Amino acid sequence: MPKLSYLCPLNILRALYLNLKFNKNVDLSRLILTNKDVELSLASSSKIVLEKGARLNFGFFTHIFSKRRNSKLILEEDASFVLTGKAMIQSGAMIFVGRGKTLKIGRSTFTSNIKILAHDDITIGDNCIFGWECQIFSGDGHPIYQEESIINKDVPVVIEDNVWVGSRALILKGVRVGKGSIVAAGAVVTKDVPPNCIVAGNPAKVVKENISWKE
Repeated sequence: MPKLSYLCPLNILRALYLNLKFNKNVDLSRLILTNKDVELSLASSSKIVLEKGARLNFGFFTHIFSKRRNSKLILEEDASFVLTGKAMIQSGAMIFVGRGKTLKIGRSTFTSNIKILAHDDITIGDNCIFGWECQIFSGDGHPIYQEESIINKDVPVVIEDNVWVGSRALILKGVRVGKGSIVAAGAVVTKDVPPNCIVAGNPAKVVKENISWKE
């Protein structure tokens, strides 16, 4: 049963280590729980910040469509991973936060095997849901030069509260996804998404307005 994986001795030992490292003491209201399949690469000056009542469950598989996959969390020097409430990041996730940048995740946010590359800041609001194999990039990964000047600078990404992102959607740098919106499966989002609408396609365009959704 997936729930039993939380009780694995290795998971418990790792949880104690991470909570002592980042919280300085084991506070039952703020816990970092990772599966043994999660690879951690945490620079000495990086930070995982859990606000009161926050909890991170990372790398576990919790339903019949999940399966065990390797996961990875990379925090470079002075990078910050901030959680304001309980968050679930399932098995197969790959998260990278670049030097001096911040990834912030809100309350009651759920992701499957997401890929996040935070070359610049990425903020995800409360009550957001991400389907399988979603990707969020605040940079292109490699600089592009024209006459010795960089032409593809990194730009922050903001996903507001109550956003549902469908399977295999791609959200690119500089985008703000408005509160209450839905990003359809397979959409490639290259520009801002207004609140309470559905976007779909490549590039993503508004296909419905004045919508709401429930989990």
